[in-house]
Amino acid sequence: MKSETHNPENTWAQNSPKEELNPGKNENAEPNTSEGIPLEEVKIPSHVFPGSEYIPPNLTIPEPIFQDDRVQQLKEQLLIVQADFDNFRKRSTRDQDDLRRFACAAIIEELLPILDHFEMGLKSTQMDKSMLSGFQMIFSQLQTLLMNKGVKEIAPAGTPFDPLQQEAIAYIHHGEVLPEYVVETVRKGYLLNDRLLRPASVVVSKGKPLEEV
Repeated sequence: MKSETHNPENTWAQNSPKEELNPGKNENAEPNTSEGIPLEEVKIPSHVFPGSEYIPPNLTIPEPIFQDDRVQQLKEQLLIVQADFDNFRKRSTRDQDDLRRFACAAIIEELLPILDHFEMGLKSTQMDKSMLSGFQMIFSQLQTLLMNKGVKEIAPAGTPFDPLQQEAIAYIHHGEVLPEYVVETVRKGYLLNDRLLRPASVVVSKGKPLEEV
């Protein structure tokens, strides 16, 4: 009767778990995932990782803070706000300047008829030389005052008719004055700092009479 010899290596081989020499796909194994998402389902745009469409495990891709189109949009909005503010500043400055230059326009308009009557009185009233000289001095002071405030006369006799500053009250034939030229200024007009206060009332020539043509 043969006695069996105890071989330690055989005992280890019998008790150790068997390993497959050529393991295939284990259907019961859990899929390899990154943060619970199968890698087969996680894709990344090609511009982030050129040549690869999969995200490596445990990779975090930060979102861009600003897109190029968003930055351009913000720049355009900033330019619009700056332009609006610049226009507002210029408009405010212009309004303040106009207020300063034309603040007395209403008072001057009320003074113009008085100025007309004063001038007409100097031309028609019979008075001695001393009294006439005094009134002329007062009239000259009044004209100087108005001139210093920016008032200018419009007395366009002999100049081309300008409908923007003159009002034609009559058209007459005239042998010496060209057509559409002012023959006579009936009432002076006035400007205040280049703004029309009152148009000049004028008589305009229609040219030579037909029998002289």
